[in-house]
Amino acid sequence: MKERLQKILSARGAASRRKAEELIRAGVLPEDYDFEAHKELVPMQPGDVPVTFADTAPLEEDFGFRPDTSLREGLRRFARWYASYYGTQTAVPKN
Repeated sequence: MKERLQKILSARGAASRRKAEELIRAGVLPEDYDFEAHKELVPMQPGDVPVTFADTAPLEEDFGFRPDTSLREGLRRFARWYASYYGTQTAVPKN
């Protein structure tokens, strides 16, 4: 059990690094964004899962709906919403 948990946590760390790099590449965050200064580690919250896999195929198969928002646009929209909701500053391009 401990070994499995370690693998999950290691995968989450690698995934978090990849997500952070994608946010920078997508222009959602500036290249000099200080992730460590903004990191707040908290225990798992109700509803959290240790690993998740996003797959919209069943949504398309069952309902004929296929999301068409690009990753870049979705990240930008999220960053703008987050900044607006929490009253923070962000360097998200308008286009």
